[in-house]
Amino acid sequence: MRNTIPINGKFYIETSLSDGLINIAAELRPDRVTIVPEETGEKASNTLDIKKEFADIKNIVELLHVQGIPVCLSVEPDREAIDLAKGCGADFIEICTAAYSKTSDKAEIEKEIDKCY
Repeated sequence: MRNTIPINGKFYIETSLSDGLINIAAELRPDRVTIVPEETGEKASNTLDIKKEFADIKNIVELLHVQGIPVCLSVEPDREAIDLAKGCGADFIEICTAAYSKTSDKAEIEKEIDKCY
């Protein structure tokens, strides 16, 4: 697959914590892996539960780092989640703004914007 990417292009993979998918990502050696929650459906979270799955996430980040692959984690816009992502060894974070995009209430919009600062 990597051979199909233009020479100046980047190859990113977005995956869940699934062992099978993580192993595929490690084998393919993309330029970056972004880890997102596996849940689907209307009530699905758009971010990882880093507090609950800290050890698993940290192990996966370490596994990917051994392969020289930088890792991005999808997190809520709050300090604790960001600190936990850093503690896992993440190279990047992707701040989820789903709550912002789903509301039309001005007060809620301002609240969600403030979370990002």
